[in-house]
Amino acid sequence: MDKKRHKLLERQLKNLLPVISELPKAAVLALEHFFNEVNEAYRSYEEDRELLEHSMEISSEELYSANKDMREKNINLQKMQEETKALSIQFQAVFDNAAVGILAVDKDRKYVLANKAIQKMLGYSFDELHNLDLDIITHPEDVEAGIVKYNSTNKGDSYSTLKRYMKKDGSIMWARLTATKLADNDKHLAGVGIVEDITAQREAEETIREQAIQIQNAAIESAHRAGMSEVATGILHNVGNILNSINVGLETILRKFDKSVTQNLHKANGLLVQNRHRLSDFFSTDPKGDKLIDFYLELGSAVEDELSEQKQEATDLMKKLQLIKDVINTQQTYAKGNGEFKEKVALTEIVENALAMQSTSLARHEIEIVRKFSDAPLILAQRTKLIHVILNLIKNGKEAMGSGRAKEKTLTLEIGKVDSGGAFLRVSDTGEGIYPENLSKIFNHGFTTKQTGHGFGLHFCANSMGEMGGKIIVTSEGRGLGAQFTLIFDETELIGKAA
Repeated sequence: MDKKRHKLLERQLKNLLPVISELPKAAVLALEHFFNEVNEAYRSYEEDRELLEHSMEISSEELYSANKDMREKNINLQKMQEETKALSIQFQAVFDNAAVGILAVDKDRKYVLANKAIQKMLGYSFDELHNLDLDIITHPEDVEAGIVKYNSTNKGDSYSTLKRYMKKDGSIMWARLTATKLADNDKHLAGVGIVEDITAQREAEETIREQAIQIQNAAIESAHRAGMSEVATGILHNVGNILNSINVGLETILRKFDKSVTQNLHKANGLLVQNRHRLSDFFSTDPKGDKLIDFYLELGSAVEDELSEQKQEATDLMKKLQLIKDVINTQQTYAKGNGEFKEKVALTEIVENALAMQSTSLARHEIEIVRKFSDAPLILAQRTKLIHVILNLIKNGKEAMGSGRAKEKTLTLEIGKVDSGGAFLRVSDTGEGIYPENLSKIFNHGFTTKQTGHGFGLHFCANSMGEMGGKIIVTSEGRGLGAQFTLIFDETELIGKAA
């Protein structure tokens, strides 16, 4: 038995060796064969045992590692659940407290979502809105147009429209609706929308339109009473110039509407719709979720800023309208006195009023205003006619510098005293100038060098100055060298230097 025996077999054979050594050789060989088989069995068992122990050791380590990973994942999952809960609370707060209305309707045209803003706008609670059909709170004249707009929109696309809502108290609310039409496979929502209350802006626009009509009618009636058809044409022309300035202001307001921060709301709303079944994951793992929350958090302040700017624009427009109404009222007063009524006025006051009326347009055309006011006497003039004359000269100077040829855009208004004792006002521009051959025709009725001109403005200026006992003079060094229009008035009474 040469092979190395297993330790266990070695211990068992230790006491048998004396006996085995006395046995016959054949028996010893048989035993040795048997012991070799036993030894192999022990060795095989030992290998299996070691393998099993090693496997158990590995399994224990893997199990321990798996348990550790599971504990860490559970901790992370708990944190994610807490963060998701916090984000959900924040999102609900943003939804409830957004400055604009947010709503959603199902396929039966019933409201299934309505935040606090839309509830406040319409005067209904959510429970009341939930039981109302969409058409019930839509102005009857806007129902059909709304249905056509919705049906003509592709699924998943958004559209913007103006519509009127019927509030609970029976009053009307004008609104800008930005809506998204959802796909047919959505089981709950047919559309979602953002509602912005623009009632104040619509009322302001309507007031301006009505007052503009009143102003035009008043101008026509004033000219008719005075029996001066040509003057009526001039007054309408001048009032039209001022109304153009008001129209610019309105266009500014409308452009701000088009660029409003609420234009991005339908995109934000689209993200909510796309991720409505996974809002927790969306807000906890998707970077767009964080950006969406930031957008809604900043939305209220941005809308307030926009409304403040729009209110200021509307206030400025109302001031301009009041100025025009005052001018028209004065003109009517003059008309009752056969058009010859004059009063003492300060040129500086009239000039500043005219500049105020044209301030928006001048600023938009980036025209620099230079004032050169010195001691000058009061003048005897018809206030309404004089302010229209100055407005015409300011407008002409502005247009002359808008052709693209002017390197600089400077409008200079100079007030002073003439040698004869009267006063003068000179309006100078750095525009395209006047050809020498046109200087003698510039005040003729119907003469104009503008493609869209009518030849009323400067003709009116010349007639008005003559009726007030003054005169107007034009000078220009030629094309591209600007022009100067000088008004000359009789002296009445000296006044101090204007500020």
